[in-house]
Amino acid sequence: MKSITISASVALLITTTTAHAGGLAPTVAPEPVVIIAPEEPSSAANIIVPILVIALIALAASSSGSDSEAPVVDTLRTPS
Repeated sequence: MKSITISASVALLITTTTAHAGGLAPTVAPEPVVIIAPEEPSSAANIIVPILVIALIALAASSSGSDSEAPVVDTLRTPS
């Protein structure tokens, strides 16, 4: 009977210890991870290339619309 009482007491002490139950120890919070995006160097090509593309499109649009001065052929006239 004495051994049952001792083993029950030991089992009770083991299950109620702070190490086994999570305890009252302060929790350790992990340090927050800060991700910093790398800075890209500024380039003159970021400005020049779009301007050149717009200029080429404007040049192509202005040169393709000059057919209004073409000679007119009269096909309704009968040859004499």
